[in-house]
This record gives sequence, structure tokens and C-alpha cells, in this order.
Amino acid sequence: MLHRGKRRRAALAILCLPSFLLASLSHAAPEWDLSYLLEAEPGNVTDEDLAQRAAYLEENYQRYHQVDGISWVARWDDPQTDHPTRYDTGGDNALFTGFYLAAATYRYLVEPEVGELDNILDTLRGLHILTHISGTPGVLARTAFPTDKLELWRYPDQYRGKRKGHDRQYMYRSPPDGPRDVLNPSKPYPSMTFYTRATRDQVSGVLFGLSVVWAELPPARFDVDAASRDKLARIRAVTAEIATS
Repeated sequence: MLHRGKRRRAALAILCLPSFLLASLSHAAPEWDLSYLLEAEPGNVTDEDLAQRAAYLEENYQRYHQVDGISWVARWDDPQTDHPTRYDTGGDNALFTGFYLAAATYRYLVEPEVGELDNILDTLRGLHILTHISGTPGVLARTAFPTDKLELWRYPDQYRGKRKGHDRQYMYRSPPDGPRDVLNPSKPYPSMTFYTRATRDQVSGVLFGLSVVWAELPPARFDVDAASRDKLARIRAVTAEIATS
């Protein structure tokens, strides 16, 4: 069992890679200019540096790089724009969504907050979309995005090399009355355009995230208030539903 301080650093390190060599968060360079890291001294990095950097990365991720609980690489064609103008193709979305789920789980173990449970539930919803949006049991989608926002994904132009191959189709569109939303079963998911042909690394990322949640967040382990206990129970139920789909 890791000492609390070591567990804290380990959890924060997950979120800070590959920029864990950060020597000063008050550096005047723009956020996208990381050239100063070449001269950084790892020994100068403190727990406070890591905590602040992790908080920044988490806010940035939640604001720009997560859509329907799925991890995305957001892009800006215009640096003056507040919101992303496009997203990458997301061929590794299942993998990295699973990794983020594990990181969010470890972060909750270090500093339990109700908001972190909401992040975990949102990410589980993303994995539920990827594992259920096809409507075919056992088919994992590598990625999925809202059909009513195709322009943000440059579809179909950006996906021409992924749509078909060897006389097989790999990209599909779910109907508007498709699978039910795991966090709101009274409603279906909106129509999603999704890419199948999942590989073993995508499956391993999903299983890694689900395994960490299952092993680390049994509701009986935590002495928490009723709201948190209900969310932990819901997390357990959604994790089981995804894992057995």
C-alpha cells in the first residue's frame, strides 16, 4: 500500500505525463510553447507544481478534449477561437478513454470529491457508447461522434481512408432511436457516426479502465455521504453493464 503522499504523486503523475518535467508553472511562455522543458530540472518539481499542473490539465481536458465522455484531440484553426474548430479522427479514442477512466479513479482515491465521481460516470458513459452504439453485442467502436456535428469532425473527407477497406465497411451511423443512454435510460443516445475495426490495444485500454474502477471503487470501502454512496453504486452498476456487454 503506497503512503498517502506517494499515492498522491503517483496519481498526479498520470495526469501530468508527458509534461512532468515542469519546473515552473509561472513561466511566461504561452501554454503551447513547451521548449522551456528542455532546460527543466526534474528535481525542482514539487508536489504543489504537480497538483497545479494536474488541475490545469484536468480543466483543459474537460473543457476541450472530451465529447460525450469520449477522449478527443481538439484542434484550433483560429487561435483566437474559444472553442475547438475541429477534432482529429480519434482512432485511439477507446484506448485513451479507458486510460482517463483509470486516472480519474486513482485521483478519487487520493482526494475523494463528489465531482470526481461525476467525471468517472461521464467517462463510463463514453465507454458505454463505444461498446453499445453499434447495437451488436461484442462490437467495440474505436470512436464515435455526434451525427449532427459532422463538420467538427470533417466527415466524410477526413475519414475517407477509414470508411471502407477490402470490400468491407467500417463506418456506420446509428439511428436516432438507438441504444438507451446508460445515465438516462428514458432516452436513447443521439445518432452517432462511429468507426469499428477495433484492435487489441483499444480493447486493452477499455478493460484497463474498467478493471481499475471495479478493483478500486467498491462502494462498501468508502465512508461517504449518501450522495457519494449512490454514485459509487451507480458506477459499479454501469461498469458491470459495460464489462458484460
